[in-house]
Amino acid sequence: MITLLDLPAWAQDVLEEHPTKVREQAVPTGPCIYRLHGIVGFYGPTMKALIQEEFGDGIMSAIGFDMVISRVPHPKGDRVKVEVTCKYLAYANW
Repeated sequence: MITLLDLPAWAQDVLEEHPTKVREQAVPTGPCIYRLHGIVGFYGPTMKALIQEEFGDGIMSAIGFDMVISRVPHPKGDRVKVEVTCKYLAYANW
């Protein structure tokens, strides 16, 4: 792979790393990720309630989700639009 892409030898190890959900910090300090974290922290319960009102009891899956990030012009400064499409998984009835 590194030969095909003309990458240095050390890139092989990086390409073989498995992604994880482990975070280095409880609250991120990078400005963009910090604000995304804040949105979910503040609006998360409301978002969950609206999802369950629309779909019933269950969760949305981040496995195989789609994401589109786009610019929305605005007179007071352009906006960032983040759209995600996740699969809804209803809780199983036992």
